[in-house]
Amino acid sequence: MIDAYFSYLEHRLILMRAFTGKALVHGELLDILRARWDKKFKMIGLASIERGRLLGRLKALKERIRNPFAHGGVENDGGSIYCHVPNVGAIPSNMSASGKGVRFGFIPVDTEEHKSACRLFDSIDEFLGSGDLRVANALAEGGLHAAWDADHLQLYRHLQSASDDEVEDYIHHWHDEQDRFENMDF
Repeated sequence: MIDAYFSYLEHRLILMRAFTGKALVHGELLDILRARWDKKFKMIGLASIERGRLLGRLKALKERIRNPFAHGGVENDGGSIYCHVPNVGAIPSNMSASGKGVRFGFIPVDTEEHKSACRLFDSIDEFLGSGDLRVANALAEGGLHAAWDADHLQLYRHLQSASDDEVEDYIHHWHDEQDRFENMDF
């Protein structure tokens, strides 16, 4: 669930950049596709203290549940070493703070940690769905396909001042048109 949310957030931030309606500068589309979370947040116009706090919590969670064995036994804390044991070979180990190292179990995230992650995700969803990004978030959540051409960006820019009802009407209209297109109902 946690990795699925991270993938969803990556996709959502890219869509939200289109749905802000801001014109792209040369190379910006590739930049946002390659960018890390902090840069993506800035590219959609989020540079607040709250953003920094949420991003810090998100990074801490990601690091906590990251599977170091899927990354060659290397953790991101700079403490990964390989101990060479005669007649055995290299054994991965980590010099990390007690309690923060790798743990093994059938359920990698306990109930409290799961609840904490869900609260964090809810906070991020609420944050992205409010303020200046309210419309961009609604369009991304509404399942629209983002178009990056000048005409669509102008339309998205125009929608920024629309009411919630007008945005919802546009989303329904877009889906109706998309259904007609997919069904070749011209």
